[in-house]
Amino acid sequence: MPIEAESSLLYDFRNVLFFSDGMTMKNRLQSIKNAVITQEWVRIKFSGPGQLGIISTGFMETLTLHPETPLYVDAGALIAYPEDASLKISVYGNSLASQHMKVQWEIKGNGPVLIQTGSSDPQLERQMRQDSLIRRTLREVLPFGGVFIK
Repeated sequence: MPIEAESSLLYDFRNVLFFSDGMTMKNRLQSIKNAVITQEWVRIKFSGPGQLGIISTGFMETLTLHPETPLYVDAGALIAYPEDASLKISVYGNSLASQHMKVQWEIKGNGPVLIQTGSSDPQLERQMRQDSLIRRTLREVLPFGGVFIK
């Protein structure tokens, strides 16, 4: 996907496959509330111009945020959101039912949000949690890397 110079989207590093030469990458520390819930302490902001490769389950869809009307996105489907967006945890149902339901983000703000539209793949999720960027890169670069590096 193309990234412009003024891009303000924050990405989960596990969804990033590659980025083109000339792009800059900056780490952004998440709020403690968001970090505790998502178990993600850092998001990455890319500035272009350039190309960014994204790994997703299913198709990737771009939705536009509104400053007043919230957008509800499953926490596992969110790939990127604007740096200045307002995020709140949201669960549907009563308090007993919410203990067994997936967490959703209530997002307000301006700009695009990137989500993955496919259902969750347990094998992909397990690999993304266990793999570092170096391990994924070596698996792709080395001959038979996918066989030897698990």
